[in-house]
Amino acid sequence: MDSENLGFRKASFNKVLCQFGLMFFPNTVHVLKQINDLLIKGGKLVISVHGTSECVPYFSCIMNSILKSIPDIRPKGSPSVHTFGNPGDSYITLENACFYDISVKKYTYFYKAGTFDEYWSDYMSSTANSIRSTIESEGTHELSTIKEDLKINANKFTDKTGLLNFPWDVLIATASNK
Repeated sequence: MDSENLGFRKASFNKVLCQFGLMFFPNTVHVLKQINDLLIKGGKLVISVHGTSECVPYFSCIMNSILKSIPDIRPKGSPSVHTFGNPGDSYITLENACFYDISVKKYTYFYKAGTFDEYWSDYMSSTANSIRSTIESEGTHELSTIKEDLKINANKFTDKTGLLNFPWDVLIATASNK
C-alpha cells in the first residue's frame, strides 16, 4: 500500500514496526504522523535504520567506488540507506511527527560478506537493482576500474581467513504516541 496514504482506520494498532524503510518514504514526517494516528493511545512505534555511510561500509565501499567512475548514477536528492544514520536525525524526525518518549540506540553487528566476488555478486543482485543496468552498460574497462577501486576500499575489512567481514551499525528507535 502507498506509505503516504495508509488505508487503515485510526487507532487500529498497539504497535507498528518499520524495518529499514523509513529512509525511502518521500515525506517521512507525513508518513510518521499517519502511523501515529493508527496507534491506539500509548501505542509504540519501533523503527530500524542503517547507520551512517562510514559505519555501514558494506554499502559505502561499493558506492564510493561506483561514484568515482559514474558520479551522476544517482539522481540528485535520491533517498539513501543512510538518511537517518545519525541518531539525532531519527529523534528530530519522530519528534516532528508528534511522538514522545523517544529513544534511539545504536547497535553494531558484523556481516560476513564472503569473498570479494560473493560480495560483488550479492550487491549487484539485490541492493543495486535500480543502478545495475547503468553499471553494467559502462563497458568492461570502466567495470574493471570500479572493481579494482572497490578491492582496495574493501581490503581493510578482510579478516584472517581472507573473507570480507563488515561492521554494520543499526539504529533502533522506539517512540510512543499520546
